[in-house]
Amino acid sequence: MRHEPVPFGRYRLLSLLGRGAMASVFRAVLPGPMGFEKVVALKTLDQAVTKNDAYCQALVNEARLGGDLRHRNLVEVYEFDQVGDHYFIAMEYIDGWSLQQLLAFAREQGAAMPPSVAVELGAHICEGLHYAHTAVRRSGEALNLVHRDLKPANIMVSRFGEVRVMDFGVAKADTNLFQTEDIGSTKGTPIYMSPEQVQGVPLDCRSDLFSLGSLLFEVVSLEPCFQGNSLMAVLHAIAQSQPENVVARLPVEAAVLAPVLAGCMVVQRDERYASARDVRRALVALRRDLQAPVSLRDWLGQFGSALPRPRPDGDFGEDGPPVGGVFAEPAGAQLERARDSAVAASTASVEGLARTAPLLSRGSLNRGTRSNLSAPMDAFFGREEELEDLANRVSGGQRLITVVGSAGTGKTRLAKRFGAQVVGDLGGGTWFCDLCEARGESGILSAVGAALGVRLTGEDPATQLAEAMGRRGRSLVILDNFEHVAEHAVATLGRWLQAAPEAVFLVTSRALLHLTGEEAFYLDPLPTEEAVVVFYDRARAVQPEFERTPENEGVIRDIVERLDGVLLAIELAAARVRLLTPEAIRDRLSQRFKLLRGARRGQAERHATLQSAIDWSWDLLQPEEKSALAQLSVFRGGCTLEAAETIVDLGGFDGTPWVVDVVESLVDQSLVRRLEPQPGHVRYQMLESIREYAAEKLGDDGSAATRRCVDHFAALGHEDFLDSLHTHGGLDRLRGLSLELENLVAAAEEGLSLGDPNQGAACALAAAVLFTRNGPVSDGLALLHRFSTERLDPVVRANLCRRKGGLLRLAGRDSAAEENHQRALSTYRDLGDHRGEAIALANLGALLLKRGWGSEARAHYREALSLARQAGARRLEGFVLGSLANVDRQEARAAEALEHYRQALEIAREVGDRQFEGQALGQLAILHHGQGNEAEARENYAQALVVTREVGDRRFEGIAMGNLGELMSSVGEMFAADAYLQQAVIICDELWPQAAGAFRGSLALVRARQGVFDEARHLLDAGEARIRGEYPLELAKLLCKRARVEHLAGDPGAARAALEEAESIGKQLDVSEDSPLRRSIAEVRGLWGPEDPHGDESIEGLSDINS
Repeated sequence: MRHEPVPFGRYRLLSLLGRGAMASVFRAVLPGPMGFEKVVALKTLDQAVTKNDAYCQALVNEARLGGDLRHRNLVEVYEFDQVGDHYFIAMEYIDGWSLQQLLAFAREQGAAMPPSVAVELGAHICEGLHYAHTAVRRSGEALNLVHRDLKPANIMVSRFGEVRVMDFGVAKADTNLFQTEDIGSTKGTPIYMSPEQVQGVPLDCRSDLFSLGSLLFEVVSLEPCFQGNSLMAVLHAIAQSQPENVVARLPVEAAVLAPVLAGCMVVQRDERYASARDVRRALVALRRDLQAPVSLRDWLGQFGSALPRPRPDGDFGEDGPPVGGVFAEPAGAQLERARDSAVAASTASVEGLARTAPLLSRGSLNRGTRSNLSAPMDAFFGREEELEDLANRVSGGQRLITVVGSAGTGKTRLAKRFGAQVVGDLGGGTWFCDLCEARGESGILSAVGAALGVRLTGEDPATQLAEAMGRRGRSLVILDNFEHVAEHAVATLGRWLQAAPEAVFLVTSRALLHLTGEEAFYLDPLPTEEAVVVFYDRARAVQPEFERTPENEGVIRDIVERLDGVLLAIELAAARVRLLTPEAIRDRLSQRFKLLRGARRGQAERHATLQSAIDWSWDLLQPEEKSALAQLSVFRGGCTLEAAETIVDLGGFDGTPWVVDVVESLVDQSLVRRLEPQPGHVRYQMLESIREYAAEKLGDDGSAATRRCVDHFAALGHEDFLDSLHTHGGLDRLRGLSLELENLVAAAEEGLSLGDPNQGAACALAAAVLFTRNGPVSDGLALLHRFSTERLDPVVRANLCRRKGGLLRLAGRDSAAEENHQRALSTYRDLGDHRGEAIALANLGALLLKRGWGSEARAHYREALSLARQAGARRLEGFVLGSLANVDRQEARAAEALEHYRQALEIAREVGDRQFEGQALGQLAILHHGQGNEAEARENYAQALVVTREVGDRRFEGIAMGNLGELMSSVGEMFAADAYLQQAVIICDELWPQAAGAFRGSLALVRARQGVFDEARHLLDAGEARIRGEYPLELAKLLCKRARVEHLAGDPGAARAALEEAESIGKQLDVSEDSPLRRSIAEVRGLWGPEDPHGDESIEGLSDINS
């Protein structure tokens, strides 16, 4: 049986992935704005073991370690948190299988995995293990981590052959943070234990290598390495095992693995391989000798759809979805905590995302090999994925890799770090050559000769260097800062690639060299968490007493984000803590080129300041490239290629260069970044430091470029474009518009500066659409207010009043909203604009209905409907029909409401207005709920949620979830009701506080039915504070809920007082006897008798035509 997704905190559980002795793992999704969804694997303890401290501690231990471990061969932990009494871990979801599942499948097929597949599996597992075994905390303290439960069930294999180690729940580390057990405790799965685990003695990384040997034996033989009739027999077999006996049992075709398994499975651990890296090297060497090796990906591909499939969405196994309050939040304090859980999780994960690699001494760099790399003067943070990627490319045979990135992103530092990591693996050494002072081919040859220690005496120094490199064999040559001599790459680097076949060349450059065989490695700025750690480290270097505190962490995070994660900029900013507080540094970022300069001993002049670093790139540009870059600086947050072609004018250059070619060249030179933030929406963006630098170069072209930019974005605020957002293809246009918010706000301000308020207002109108959908409402109102005193064309003024009225209504300022809609109505009538008049009447009708004045609202809607039909505004006609249906429903005219909803939905689907379709489905569900049609209500709510998530309508998603919670409560499904209502409160707190207040009342009633009366009252008080004075109809409904809560709590006096106030409001609003409010009052007054399980207490998800 298929079930609906189950809410769990901020997540929705989709299906069961697996159950173990203590925990269940679900496939889950974390929803976000604009239809964004992140699929995760969510692991939580089962109900039966939540009181067991040992099991809880194992999950906590796994989460803590996961926060400190981040590697391509480990399953990443995203979040550790708590819902109610239940801890959970949100982890990377691997679309594939556990190795245990693959082995079971292989047994069914009667064919073990080929040795080459076992070798590939083992090599990937070793990479993950080596990383975990050598991991350190931010302080540099080694974890000395041992997994202790390496087995097929804890190895994941994706459909593309990616391999991940997971489940560090019983892992052991030496640091105080993770030491949760006695040294002698024995944990793990018996048949994969090492002899020292069996004996209960202290473990080190070599214990995991023994377990790896057992696992690989099973992969190629399809039977466990150790078996017995009892647990004691298995443990005895492990303790007495001999490697020669193990390898003697290998299948003939897998005998090639014998040396590696023997090296892993010696009982005396001092005689085993010393590290997982050593095992990996042995496996890689084996693979070279295999005949026609089959890859893991190819092996998976042989079976295709025959491989086990994951459970489909809605399949939670024989036991069904979690029920009975297993995941319910027990208290209001949990609700408030849930709302902030994303921030808390982010803070908790900082330590794990930024690890300090141990510093290498000068001696350790040069011992046993040759290298001119000097010891680093400061610590290296993060970039684990990048270093791993480089290592994989080199081990895969790539010989020319160019690290490409903008000024200051840390290309040189990454290259040096990589060289230091691999220096021990290269017999020919690692050699660093700085080309920043080179001028021409001779300069390159001199710099490389000096770095390699080769005295250039021949007539052909390029050939002399090639021969020297060839003699050194396997070596790494780092060529730093190649961009300004790139025209000489063929004559130098091109020759060396051919003459020295074992040499690997790692180039850093702000542009590709375009050599045959070159592979680009694009280096992005630092992720925020790593950037924060770098700031603190560099700040402590100049001010040792500088500490990381909760008070300064938010400021530091803001600084590094505004600096785009550019390493050089962060280091220069951190150096200012000698004189400035973090707050003062942040306040001076508007003067970043003055702020970000300083004396940095041992650094080239171009790295002494941020400006000099960018100067270096600017000086390499052609004149037309400089002009284009300067003109592109008028954009904020990037632009489309079409927008760039509109704004950039290169007509003053010979031949009028094509803008597309020039932009492509700027991308190649790392001054402009090509991004795809939404599928199908490619944008071109500069880092903010580069944008500000380019803006200073704009000169006389500035006002013309700005004018073209304002005109371009003003077109997005015209009514024909905004209407197109609600027609076929509108969703894609809306996604594109959402990426332009920064540009729209900036263009609106520039319109005012240029003395063209009409064009500026058009930009503001487009931005208002986005503020209405996603907030913050206050920012949208502030922007529109900038035009309140400007002389505008009448139609622009009317449109501005209309949009402002919609935002004011969301802010709960109904009187001001009504005033703006009335102004718009008056202007539209003066202009004879029937369409505008209909919109204004419909918006006023929504305000009237919100107050419970149904008859007045109906009159407005009928007039609006007539005007919409006169104007031929089909979409508007559908909207008004849906609004009339809301009046019918409120006045208990079910048949009329159903017909009006049917017509509205038909028109919405005809014109392609998915947003209104989702809203109408939600309103139709409320109608069915009020009529007691549970099945139809569930179906319509489910359809509404699908549509609102597709279009990214978070506000109406919250309304639909809250109303679905009401439905669940009315049919006695309290766990589901609690979960849905919590999600609704969290969403609506951000986007519609009045609705959040109403849903708190509904949640209070659910809690009261569970006997938690103090918590119920707390929720009612909080909800009433958000509604009173702004939303009388919903206040009356909330008071009915308070009466029910007090009745259940045994306080009839408080219950009657709440009911009397609700009745008084009903009389003031003059609501009909058949309205939902009147029915609720009647039910409570009969209380005192049984409640009607089908009472309609749903929240009115009323919208206006601005939405």
